Amino acid sequence: MKVIFIKDVARVGQRGQAKEIADGYALNFLIPQGLAEQATAVKLAAWQERQRLESQQTAVRDAQWAQALTHLKGAKIVVHAKGNEKGHLYTQLPATAIIDALKKEYKIELSKDAIMLKNPIKDFGECTAEIRLGSKNTTITVVVIQEGK
Repeated sequence: MKVIFIKDVARVGQRGQAKEIADGYALNFLIPQGLAEQATAVKLAAWQERQRLESQQTAVRDAQWAQALTHLKGAKIVVHAKGNEKGHLYTQLPATAIIDALKKEYKIELSKDAIMLKNPIKDFGECTAEIRLGSKNTTITVVVIQEGK
C-alpha cells in the first residue's frame, strides 16, 4: 500500500515522503496512529503540488541567503559590551548581540544558529565570526568596544 507520511517514523519514512509499505503495517499501525495517510490519486496530486511549491520556496530562500552572504562578506560589525579596565568582558558576548548589530547596520535578519564562533568572545578587540546559511558561509569581523566609549 502506498502511503504519505505525516510524521517521521524511524527507519521507515520521513514526513512528506510517499512510500510503498506493507498493507498490514500501514492499516494496523501507521494510519491509526496518525503517522501516515493512504495515498489516493487526489492526495498524491496534492502531495506533488506541495513538493513543487516547497522546492520553489527553497530555491528562493537559498538565493536570498546567497545574496545576503555576498553583501556581508568581509563586513566589520561594531558591538558594545560591558567589561572591566583589564579588557575582559563581564560575560561572554552572545550571538544575539552580533545578530542585533547586523540587523541594525545591514537590515538583515538572522537566527542565532547562523552565527558560528570558534571561541567564545570574552575580551574587547577584534575577532572573526562565521555566518552559515544553508550550505554557504562567509566570515565577518566583530569589533567589541567597551560600552560608553
